Amino acid sequence: MTKDDRKKMLHDTLDGRLDFSAMIDNTKGFIPVPLIITEAALGGFGVALAPVYISPQEKPVGDKDYIAPAVTGAFGMYTANNSWMIGIYRKEVIAKYGLKYKVFLGYIDYNLSYYKEVENRDDQKFDFNYKTIPVLLSLSKKTFSHLYLGAEYFRSKMTISPNFDYELPPILRSKISKKPLPP
Repeated sequence: MTKDDRKKMLHDTLDGRLDFSAMIDNTKGFIPVPLIITEAALGGFGVALAPVYISPQEKPVGDKDYIAPAVTGAFGMYTANNSWMIGIYRKEVIAKYGLKYKVFLGYIDYNLSYYKEVENRDDQKFDFNYKTIPVLLSLSKKTFSHLYLGAEYFRSKMTISPNFDYELPPILRSKISKKPLPP
């Protein structure tokens, strides 16, 4: 691929403006996606990195339809309040069989702070820890025309634990649990 071909990939064919879609559809390789997290509820600072590998798909002989590239990714995150998560993702089209699939698996352990005005007092801070293992499985089959039919399964049972020693105010206790939390 020449230097001019690479420059053309970064511009829309209709209006000539900056556009990355042709590059994403036709290139192969890793794209690092760094993120800086500044959410106060997650400790005010954190970093995340999601290296993504994109690979164009080969079209079966005689097929003129667009085939999305295969995408494989991983991610990791860590914040100042010891929140962290990791995960992997895969999306691919198997054009020969008219199938699309997506798979995602992760582990999330994050700490969030909530502020609530408590009766006859100022705002009070409540820290909670959330743990979950999200799982996504999706499979669809091309039917007539360009219609896909399929099934998707998502599961993410979450465990929420308070990280403080005092009893919750009644308004919060009723929203979190039917049973009162121990003091």
